[in-house]
Amino acid sequence: LALLMIGNWPAQSFVPPAPSSRSRVALNVRQATIAELKTSILRGVSKASRDPSFIPEVLARIRDIERQNPTPEPVDEAQALLNGTWSLVATYSVKGGKIAGGGAGARDGPLAALQALSDVVYETLYKNNKWSWLAGGMNSAGTEAARSFQNIDVDRKEILNIVEFSGGRITVTGSIEREDPSTLGVIFESSTIEISGPFGGGSLVVKVPLPRPKGFVETTFLDSDMRISRGSRSNLFVTVRAKS
Repeated sequence: LALLMIGNWPAQSFVPPAPSSRSRVALNVRQATIAELKTSILRGVSKASRDPSFIPEVLARIRDIERQNPTPEPVDEAQALLNGTWSLVATYSVKGGKIAGGGAGARDGPLAALQALSDVVYETLYKNNKWSWLAGGMNSAGTEAARSFQNIDVDRKEILNIVEFSGGRITVTGSIEREDPSTLGVIFESSTIEISGPFGGGSLVVKVPLPRPKGFVETTFLDSDMRISRGSRSNLFVTVRAKS
């Protein structure tokens, strides 16, 4: 009988209450969370550079901030944000992201042998933390001994990877092209080694051609001062916009 009585109650319309001041504050939580995550990532990178056991925590915070990416299609809709000089904070070798390899067909056809040779060269660079940024890979945070930068110019379809060290710099020059709204294809074309006054004179400059290895880089988080990206060689990059 009680059930029948409940079933006969007239339908009630629900009027949601007006948002309180506390609810209005909640509307700003997303941006505040991004700011907190950025701070947490940078602090974690500093800790991980001294103690690798902090790396999983850093990667977890990176995944959190990627889920809140305010610029999901930077190649198509935010080229002005993507352009500029970015300073490397840290690079980690990871699995994940939608990029899983060197691109379709990278291991097939007449260029397979050349790509294999390129892989040998790049694998050698990976093993040296000072030079690995040139190949797009490092296993730990960068050090003050070698400062690393990346300059992107989507309009001119150019990219520069730069490592500055005591006594010189190495620059790897490449071209970029759109792969999808968040991903750039990269072809490294040449490198320049500059050593300041090795024999007491002017700088020694050596240009070295590269076998045009191709890779991909997906920007998974981008705002005005931080960029996180994942490369086709299972590397994750944390960069901040370089101060002018």
